[in-house]
Amino acid sequence: MTSADDPKYDAIMHAFGSVLGKNESDSAEWTARYGSKKEQVEAIQAQLRQFQDQLSDTAKDLKTGVPDLRASAEEDPPPADTDIDAELAEADRWSRLAADHHRDLLDAARLPPVAPGSRPLLRNTLVYGIAMVCCFGVQLVLASGMEDGWFPANAWLWVGFLLPVVFLIAGYVATGFAGTPKLPTVDASGEPIPFTVYKSPRLGAVLAVATIIAYLLVA
Repeated sequence: MTSADDPKYDAIMHAFGSVLGKNESDSAEWTARYGSKKEQVEAIQAQLRQFQDQLSDTAKDLKTGVPDLRASAEEDPPPADTDIDAELAEADRWSRLAADHHRDLLDAARLPPVAPGSRPLLRNTLVYGIAMVCCFGVQLVLASGMEDGWFPANAWLWVGFLLPVVFLIAGYVATGFAGTPKLPTVDASGEPIPFTVYKSPRLGAVLAVATIIAYLLVA
């Protein structure tokens, strides 16, 4: 008796044919269900790769660490009954939201870091004012030291007049940092637009004179 006449052989071949038919049916169903989504997946992947490159460039421009956007190797695969349409719509929504946040970050980085929405005069008043308040506090501490003997008594000229000048110079330097954006503003062609930082040295000098007068009145 040949193998073709063996009932067990016939049963095995029948089972094998059933398995092949089921695999072909499953493959056709998978192709019909997911094959049309290939272009959408590739489009979202291209958006994510472009966004990753933009994030890396922005991180370098801001002198911060480049974020690790690689997918975790231990991440569990999605379940078999995942709604592909819903997942693609959610991925596209998050991609657009991330792009909006990135654009807002760039807009904020192109503004002065201190009081970004205010005029330069107000920002410089804030910077010079903080400098002179600190100066006045140091003057009072040193004046107390001259009275108690732990600071030279003949240093009143330096404390009263030269110390405000030192803080004026420090405030002048600080206005440069406070008024300079982290990223330059660019035009339509991508070229940086010149940005002028107004430091208001006369304003700082007026506040320094006011600090000297206040010290002489109090001391």
